[in-house]
Amino acid sequence: MSPRFEMHEDWAHLTAWAGVVSSLATVTSIKSMASFKSSSARSRFHPVIRISPRTGHREIVWMREGLIPSYACDDRGAEHRSEAHAEAMTCDSCFRSAFLRRRCLIPASVLNEQRHLGTDIEQQCSFALESGELFAIAGVWETWTNDQGHAIQSFAVVTTLVTPVLRTLFDRMPVILTDSTDQERWLRASKEHEQPPVDLMHPLTSAQLRHWKMVPGPVDMQLDMSPHATNIHSSSPRTSSPSEP
Repeated sequence: MSPRFEMHEDWAHLTAWAGVVSSLATVTSIKSMASFKSSSARSRFHPVIRISPRTGHREIVWMREGLIPSYACDDRGAEHRSEAHAEAMTCDSCFRSAFLRRRCLIPASVLNEQRHLGTDIEQQCSFALESGELFAIAGVWETWTNDQGHAIQSFAVVTTLVTPVLRTLFDRMPVILTDSTDQERWLRASKEHEQPPVDLMHPLTSAQLRHWKMVPGPVDMQLDMSPHATNIHSSSPRTSSPSEP
Protein backbone atom coordinates (compact mmCIF):
# COMPACT_ATOMS: atom_id res chain seq x y z
CA MET A 1 0.00 0.00 0.00
CA SER A 2 1.25 3.50 -0.82
CA PRO A 3 1.94 5.96 2.01
CA ARG A 4 -0.88 8.39 2.78
CA PHE A 5 1.31 11.37 1.81
CA GLU A 6 3.78 11.66 -1.00
CA MET A 7 6.19 14.51 -1.62
CA HIS A 8 8.32 14.74 -4.74
CA GLU A 9 10.12 18.05 -4.13
CA ASP A 10 13.69 18.43 -2.94
CA TRP A 11 14.75 20.22 0.24
CA ALA A 12 15.38 23.58 -1.49
CA HIS A 13 11.90 23.59 -3.03
CA LEU A 14 10.28 22.61 0.26
CA THR A 15 12.02 25.31 2.32
CA ALA A 16 11.16 27.99 -0.24
CA TRP A 17 7.51 26.93 -0.34
CA ALA A 18 7.31 26.72 3.46
CA GLY A 19 8.92 30.12 4.03
CA VAL A 20 11.82 28.61 5.96
CA VAL A 21 15.35 30.00 5.68
CA SER A 22 17.20 27.38 3.63
CA SER A 23 20.50 28.11 5.38
CA LEU A 24 19.02 26.49 8.49
CA ALA A 25 18.88 23.15 6.71
CA THR A 26 21.16 20.57 8.22
CA VAL A 27 22.99 17.73 6.54
CA THR A 28 20.69 15.37 8.44
CA SER A 29 17.60 17.12 7.04
CA ILE A 30 18.85 16.92 3.47
CA LYS A 31 19.76 13.24 3.84
CA SER A 32 16.38 12.55 5.46
CA MET A 33 14.63 14.16 2.49
CA ALA A 34 16.59 12.01 0.04
CA SER A 35 15.61 8.92 2.03
CA PHE A 36 11.96 10.02 2.24
CA LYS A 37 11.73 10.45 -1.54
CA SER A 38 13.09 6.95 -2.15
CA SER A 39 10.24 4.51 -2.74
CA SER A 40 12.24 1.82 -0.96
CA ALA A 41 12.67 3.90 2.20
CA ARG A 42 9.11 4.90 3.17
CA SER A 43 8.64 5.24 6.90
CA ARG A 44 6.31 6.71 9.47
CA PHE A 45 8.35 9.93 9.61
CA HIS A 46 7.42 13.03 7.64
CA PRO A 47 8.69 16.63 7.39
CA VAL A 48 6.36 18.91 9.35
CA ILE A 49 6.18 22.72 9.36
CA ARG A 50 5.68 24.40 12.72
CA ILE A 51 6.52 27.57 14.63
CA SER A 52 9.75 26.97 16.53
CA PRO A 53 9.20 27.15 20.31
CA ARG A 54 12.73 28.56 20.56
CA THR A 55 12.87 31.21 17.82
CA GLY A 56 9.22 31.93 17.03
CA HIS A 57 9.90 31.43 13.31
CA ARG A 58 8.85 28.68 10.94
CA GLU A 59 10.94 25.55 10.88
CA ILE A 60 10.76 22.08 9.35
CA VAL A 61 11.04 19.15 11.74
CA TRP A 62 10.95 15.42 11.03
CA MET A 63 8.17 13.91 13.11
CA ARG A 64 6.70 10.49 13.61
CA GLU A 65 3.17 9.94 12.30
CA GLY A 66 0.75 8.94 15.07
CA LEU A 67 0.50 11.33 18.00
CA ILE A 68 1.83 10.25 21.40
CA PRO A 69 0.26 12.36 24.19
CA SER A 70 2.79 13.89 26.57
CA TYR A 71 1.14 12.07 29.50
CA ALA A 72 1.36 8.60 27.87
CA CYS A 73 3.18 5.82 29.75
CA ASP A 74 4.53 4.38 26.48
CA ASP A 75 4.20 4.84 22.73
CA ARG A 76 1.84 1.91 22.17
CA GLY A 77 -1.27 2.72 20.17
CA ALA A 78 0.25 5.74 18.43
CA GLU A 79 -0.65 4.28 15.03
CA HIS A 80 -4.31 4.59 16.04
CA ARG A 81 -3.84 8.32 16.71
CA SER A 82 -2.67 9.33 13.25
CA GLU A 83 -5.98 11.17 12.75
CA ALA A 84 -7.59 13.83 14.91
CA HIS A 85 -11.28 14.40 14.20
CA ALA A 86 -12.02 18.10 13.76
CA GLU A 87 -15.35 17.94 15.57
CA ALA A 88 -13.70 16.51 18.71
CA MET A 89 -10.53 18.63 18.88
CA THR A 90 -11.66 20.83 21.75
CA CYS A 91 -12.83 17.95 23.96
CA ASP A 92 -10.56 14.99 23.15
CA SER A 93 -7.89 14.76 25.87
CA CYS A 94 -5.38 13.30 23.40
CA PHE A 95 -5.49 16.31 21.09
CA ARG A 96 -6.99 19.27 22.98
CA SER A 97 -3.73 20.73 24.30
CA ALA A 98 -1.95 20.24 20.97
CA PHE A 99 -4.83 21.91 19.14
CA LEU A 100 -4.57 24.98 21.34
CA ARG A 101 -0.78 25.30 21.46
CA ARG A 102 0.97 23.04 18.92
CA ARG A 103 -0.53 23.17 15.46
CA CYS A 104 1.45 22.31 12.34
CA LEU A 105 1.26 21.86 8.57
CA ILE A 106 2.15 18.66 6.73
CA PRO A 107 3.38 19.40 3.19
CA ALA A 108 2.43 16.96 0.44
CA SER A 109 2.40 16.61 -3.34
CA VAL A 110 -0.08 13.73 -3.38
CA LEU A 111 -2.72 12.56 -0.94
CA ASN A 112 -3.65 8.87 -1.10
CA GLU A 113 -6.99 7.79 0.32
CA GLN A 114 -8.67 4.39 0.40
CA ARG A 115 -12.10 4.20 -1.22
CA HIS A 116 -14.34 1.54 0.34
CA LEU A 117 -16.04 -0.52 -2.37
CA GLY A 118 -17.54 -3.16 -0.10
CA THR A 119 -16.63 -5.63 2.60
CA ASP A 120 -12.83 -5.90 2.76
CA ILE A 121 -12.52 -4.24 -0.66
CA GLU A 122 -10.67 -0.95 -1.06
CA GLN A 123 -9.39 1.08 -3.98
CA GLN A 124 -6.75 3.78 -3.72
CA CYS A 125 -7.65 7.27 -4.90
CA SER A 126 -4.86 9.81 -5.24
CA PHE A 127 -5.46 13.57 -5.09
CA ALA A 128 -3.09 16.31 -6.26
CA LEU A 129 -3.25 19.92 -7.37
CA GLU A 130 -3.47 20.26 -11.14
CA SER A 131 -0.49 22.62 -10.94
CA GLY A 132 1.58 19.87 -9.32
CA GLU A 133 2.49 22.21 -6.47
CA LEU A 134 2.73 21.31 -2.81
CA PHE A 135 -0.30 21.74 -0.56
CA ALA A 136 -0.66 22.04 3.21
CA ILE A 137 -2.53 19.59 5.45
CA ALA A 138 -3.57 20.75 8.92
CA GLY A 139 -2.05 18.85 11.82
CA VAL A 140 -1.19 18.95 15.51
CA TRP A 141 2.02 17.82 17.17
CA GLU A 142 3.28 16.73 20.57
CA THR A 143 6.54 15.85 22.33
CA TRP A 144 6.72 12.70 24.46
CA THR A 145 9.76 11.60 26.47
CA ASN A 146 10.40 7.90 27.09
CA ASP A 147 11.97 6.28 30.17
CA GLN A 148 15.45 6.68 28.69
CA GLY A 149 14.98 10.44 28.41
CA HIS A 150 14.68 10.39 24.62
CA ALA A 151 12.16 12.89 23.25
CA ILE A 152 9.94 11.76 20.37
CA GLN A 153 8.02 14.37 18.40
CA SER A 154 4.89 13.07 16.73
CA PHE A 155 1.93 14.44 14.81
CA ALA A 156 -1.64 13.68 13.82
CA VAL A 157 -3.53 14.84 10.75
CA VAL A 158 -6.75 16.78 11.35
CA THR A 159 -9.62 15.22 9.39
CA THR A 160 -13.17 16.36 8.74
CA LEU A 161 -16.32 15.04 7.08
CA VAL A 162 -16.01 15.28 3.31
CA THR A 163 -17.89 17.63 1.04
CA PRO A 164 -21.04 16.07 -0.54
CA VAL A 165 -19.40 15.63 -3.94
CA LEU A 166 -16.90 13.16 -2.44
CA ARG A 167 -19.26 11.41 -0.06
CA THR A 168 -19.69 8.33 -2.25
CA LEU A 169 -15.94 7.72 -1.99
CA PHE A 170 -15.00 8.53 1.62
CA ASP A 171 -16.45 9.57 4.94
CA ARG A 172 -13.51 11.74 5.99
CA MET A 173 -10.53 13.54 4.48
CA PRO A 174 -7.69 15.67 5.87
CA VAL A 175 -8.27 19.39 6.35
CA ILE A 176 -6.34 21.12 3.55
CA LEU A 177 -5.47 24.80 3.98
CA THR A 178 -5.08 26.50 0.60
CA ASP A 179 -4.85 30.13 1.73
CA SER A 180 -1.51 31.44 3.04
CA THR A 181 -3.26 33.62 5.64
CA ASP A 182 -5.17 30.60 6.94
CA GLN A 183 -1.94 28.60 7.05
CA GLU A 184 -0.21 31.26 9.14
CA ARG A 185 -3.20 31.56 11.45
CA TRP A 186 -3.23 27.79 11.92
CA LEU A 187 0.46 27.70 12.80
CA ARG A 188 0.31 30.47 15.40
CA ALA A 189 -0.58 29.11 18.84
CA SER A 190 -3.79 30.43 20.36
CA LYS A 191 -3.22 32.92 23.14
CA GLU A 192 -4.90 32.56 26.52
CA HIS A 193 -8.66 33.15 26.25
CA GLU A 194 -8.35 33.31 22.45
CA GLN A 195 -10.72 31.24 20.35
CA PRO A 196 -8.79 28.51 18.46
CA PRO A 197 -9.27 28.41 14.66
CA VAL A 198 -12.16 25.95 14.59
CA ASP A 199 -13.54 27.77 11.54
CA LEU A 200 -10.61 26.52 9.43
CA MET A 201 -11.48 22.87 9.95
CA HIS A 202 -13.78 22.34 6.98
CA PRO A 203 -13.57 20.27 3.77
CA LEU A 204 -12.54 21.66 0.41
CA THR A 205 -15.43 23.31 -1.40
CA SER A 206 -16.59 22.36 -4.89
CA ALA A 207 -15.00 25.57 -6.20
CA GLN A 208 -11.66 24.66 -4.62
CA LEU A 209 -11.85 21.11 -5.97
CA ARG A 210 -11.83 22.48 -9.53
CA HIS A 211 -8.10 23.01 -9.07
CA TRP A 212 -7.52 19.36 -8.15
CA LYS A 213 -7.12 16.16 -10.13
CA MET A 214 -7.89 12.66 -8.95
CA VAL A 215 -6.51 9.33 -10.09
CA PRO A 216 -8.61 6.54 -8.55
CA GLY A 217 -6.53 3.71 -9.99
CA PRO A 218 -7.91 1.24 -12.55
CA VAL A 219 -11.28 2.99 -12.79
CA ASP A 220 -11.29 6.76 -13.17
CA MET A 221 -13.83 9.12 -11.68
CA GLN A 222 -15.18 12.45 -12.85
CA LEU A 223 -16.02 15.06 -10.21
CA ASP A 224 -19.42 16.64 -10.85
CA MET A 225 -19.10 20.28 -9.82
CA SER A 226 -22.66 21.38 -10.54
CA PRO A 227 -24.20 23.39 -7.69
CA HIS A 228 -26.26 20.47 -6.36
CA ALA A 229 -23.82 17.66 -7.07
CA THR A 230 -23.81 14.87 -4.52
CA ASN A 231 -21.81 12.13 -6.20
CA ILE A 232 -18.95 11.20 -8.51
CA HIS A 233 -19.43 9.53 -11.87
CA SER A 234 -17.37 6.74 -13.41
CA SER A 235 -15.48 7.63 -16.57
CA SER A 236 -12.93 6.08 -18.89
CA PRO A 237 -9.56 4.97 -17.48
CA ARG A 238 -7.55 8.19 -17.65
CA THR A 239 -6.34 10.91 -15.32
CA SER A 240 -9.34 13.11 -14.68
CA SER A 241 -9.67 16.70 -13.56
CA PRO A 242 -12.70 18.24 -11.88
CA SER A 243 -15.14 19.23 -14.62
CA GLU A 244 -16.51 22.69 -15.11
CA PRO A 245 -20.15 23.22 -14.18
